[in-house]
Amino acid sequence: MSPTEPPGESLFSKIMVLGALVLLVAIIGACGYVIYGFINPSPAMPVIAGTVTPSPTPLSTPTPTPTPVPVGPTPEATPNPVYQDDFQITSGIKVVTPGIWGTFVVYDEIVGTNDYKVHLYNTISRIDDVIATGNVRSYGCIGSGKVGLLYKDDYRIMLYDLERRTQAQATPKNKIPRMYPSIFSNKLIYTANDGAYNPTTGWLDIFSLYEFEFADNNYNLWANPELEPNEPRGYGSYVTWWQINGDYRDIVLFQHDTRPCTLTVISQPGTSSDHPRIHGNTVVYHSAVGGTDHIYFYDIPGGFTKKITDQGKQIYGDVYENRIVYDDNRFGNWNIWSYDRSTNQERLLTNEPHDQMMPQIFGSNMIYLDNRNYGPDEQGWDLYILQV
Repeated sequence: MSPTEPPGESLFSKIMVLGALVLLVAIIGACGYVIYGFINPSPAMPVIAGTVTPSPTPLSTPTPTPTPVPVGPTPEATPNPVYQDDFQITSGIKVVTPGIWGTFVVYDEIVGTNDYKVHLYNTISRIDDVIATGNVRSYGCIGSGKVGLLYKDDYRIMLYDLERRTQAQATPKNKIPRMYPSIFSNKLIYTANDGAYNPTTGWLDIFSLYEFEFADNNYNLWANPELEPNEPRGYGSYVTWWQINGDYRDIVLFQHDTRPCTLTVISQPGTSSDHPRIHGNTVVYHSAVGGTDHIYFYDIPGGFTKKITDQGKQIYGDVYENRIVYDDNRFGNWNIWSYDRSTNQERLLTNEPHDQMMPQIFGSNMIYLDNRNYGPDEQGWDLYILQV
């Protein structure tokens, strides 16, 4: 080999060069991986602590009125959570004849013989006020910003103003028996007995339907039906009631703005019908036909009657616009159902294992009596409210 020729490559030098190239490729790959991970991060994995699964945060619910300790056997507790998002208004008192209008609920508490408290409950503030005591009842009479109070010692009816919190007398000072006060369209209606005692025949009943106008503070005789108007309810130019007709009970529809006034029996002849309620052009009532108890409605413009369902048994119903609510025992206990006249569809509103009965509805609020806080051997009902 001449001194001017480069030396030949040895095997060792070739191995060294190849190793350096492999190391360089590895370094470049690692750097590329880090840069890619920084630009495109992977989703974070959830952290699991043991086997406990976190529960979703529950919606806030109103704090119910404390439930009293029952006198008799301890009832089986209602499962938690409850089956419907209702709210308890009363607890451990004897409640009768509630009524609802706007954001207010009125109800009577039985304290003793001829001794009552009339309560006014605000569904917004949840404040319960006693507005009358003694031998006085409201019979659920509320509407047009007033509560009707029937003082049974002298049969006068007072109107309690919800805004002013004052009372004003709405009936004459004569002490004729008065019953069933009801309010609608800025007027009070009630049944009165104008009868008298006859030495030959004894007492002779003469029943009348009166109305008192809020605007002019005048009362008027609307009708002298032959039979006693029970539970009169009105809407617009119509009033409905039930009357005893021999062995049966009829539902009557009375139109007071015609001359002469018209009075029509709208229930099926030869049946026992009662508890009519009216709103808009719909009258709802209970009727026992062929040994079955069901809720029917009467369409005033169409002049037809329809039974809502053949299932179960229904006793009390109410109506607001197109919605009819009623109690029903088709599942063995009493629940509240609704029927939509616009769709002809039923819907279960309560699904609680005890009994809910006597619903009343105004707007989206419905009240009813519920016995979930009492044992099998106890007779007690609390008042609840549910948005529907």
